[in-house]
Amino acid sequence: MDDDGLPSQYFRGISYSNESRYEGGFENNQKQGFGILTFADGSGVAGQFENGMPQGFGVANMANGACYAGTFANGLFEGYGVYVRPNRTEFIGTFRLVFPRERTFMLAA
Repeated sequence: MDDDGLPSQYFRGISYSNESRYEGGFENNQKQGFGILTFADGSGVAGQFENGMPQGFGVANMANGACYAGTFANGLFEGYGVYVRPNRTEFIGTFRLVFPRERTFMLAA
């Protein structure tokens, strides 16, 4: 049991004060396993979470219409993925620790 009296592993939906919402697995009061995290601006991430952060395969949709499908490490684009800008320009390849924002990305050599 954790501090809330819940089992250490469970599934639930939770809304936060910043109007974001998470529905998915929790372990020891952190996002863990498969989940969907959405923000007030319509952006979000669906995929695997570990220690509260996107980790492993996931799909991120940005509010401006850009999207990324690929692997994450500690919430960052890391590894093989596909990034599509709002104008439908695609970048396919290996990403290295890229923060998921439209203006901040790079492909690894």
